[in-house]
Amino acid sequence: MQRAVEGRQSSTLVALTTLLDALAKKGETVDLSDLSRMVECDARLITRILSQSHRPGALPVSSLTQAVQVLGLDRLRTVVLAALMAQHADSTNHAQREIAVFSLSSALCAQLMAKRCGEDPEQAFLCGSLRNYGQLILSTFRPAEFDLACGEACYDGPAAFKHTFGLTPLELAEGLLAETPLPKSLLEAMTRPDSASARERTTNPMLNLALGAAAFTDLMFDARQQPADFRRQAKELLAHYIPEANVAASEFLDDFMTEHKSGFADYARNVEFADIAQRPLVSLGRRIVNHPLHRSPLVPGRVSPQLEASSAASQPGTLRPGVVGRIAAAMSASDVLLFSFDSVLGAFRLASGTGQWAVGLRGSRLFGAADKHLFGLCVTLRQTLAIHDTSATAISSHTPLWMRRNEAPSALFLMPFGDKLVTQVLLVGWQTPRKVVPPPIPVMLEHNRLSPAHLMN
Repeated sequence: MQRAVEGRQSSTLVALTTLLDALAKKGETVDLSDLSRMVECDARLITRILSQSHRPGALPVSSLTQAVQVLGLDRLRTVVLAALMAQHADSTNHAQREIAVFSLSSALCAQLMAKRCGEDPEQAFLCGSLRNYGQLILSTFRPAEFDLACGEACYDGPAAFKHTFGLTPLELAEGLLAETPLPKSLLEAMTRPDSASARERTTNPMLNLALGAAAFTDLMFDARQQPADFRRQAKELLAHYIPEANVAASEFLDDFMTEHKSGFADYARNVEFADIAQRPLVSLGRRIVNHPLHRSPLVPGRVSPQLEASSAASQPGTLRPGVVGRIAAAMSASDVLLFSFDSVLGAFRLASGTGQWAVGLRGSRLFGAADKHLFGLCVTLRQTLAIHDTSATAISSHTPLWMRRNEAPSALFLMPFGDKLVTQVLLVGWQTPRKVVPPPIPVMLEHNRLSPAHLMN
């Protein structure tokens, strides 16, 4: 990951960091032709800048330098930031796309909040978007570990990221942005952790806006929040972070969300990720008319790790997603995969896993209780199955097609979890045949009690 970031494989990221550097050092005195050359590394970015600079009734813009002049420096910075998010939103990686969409939403919320309390809207957009910069980088270069850490964070907070990556997303953003000579107040707004015990209001207006925008966006796209609870909490949150505004007015929240939806649609269209924006726009519309959200409010087909983990946490007899690494270490296993039942798919899919085999299995429907193979049998009988050699004729004919690959383990056991219904199946495997003796289920559940701090000692 570090090599990829340092190598600046993202051309838009080059343009962004170069632009921030130029604006911080030179401010309004920056040479427009120099600034134009800074963004010439990305053809799609050029197209977006030219399209944004068009004004109805005005003469067509004929050069990039002219387009930069028409936009102005603050607006140009916003366009480049939106382009950065769009670049990640085009990815096939669901977590990366989700963070990109969330970042744009946070940026727009911060911008709207700034307008309502007399602060700089463009600076607020910058802080609202880049506060998620560390998450965007982690989800881009380490997607599997990022998903796992998100699920574990429901239990352990930021310590889950420290255990997985050695630092939190905000600490990563601070390290990456430290050499960008932005004002201290803006860097603080992008990288300072929020209070773990209560909503924080600080003496830094931009930090307040960034914190409030992130909290509001999180609340707005939380499918667990029913309409009445959402509206009550949303008003309380906005009143806390922008006390200057008349949040108590009956139309304030609806007007705020309607303007947010309109701005989101405009940005999605202008930076070319309208298709990806379709689901969050539907979710925003449902919030405005007080309807519950879909289970996947941001990216179709993706269940939020936080939602999945919090759901699993309420079910007795289930495993936390982070146990896979602990079990692999404790049992010297080459592969540990945790499958969870997904009510949207109506089947089990991979929730977390270790080993090369797990990489190709993510995101797919893998098996159901009615399937006539080992996994379906494990669910139906609610029994642990031990397989000493998967290549044996009596066994190989009862394995699913997706398991018949070179990476699949040669010895394994399957263990069902769940109190009343089987909602998880754990696979623990080894690459060579061996006699497999599975531990009792209560012993496996003890791995839930191990904290990241315990493991690091």
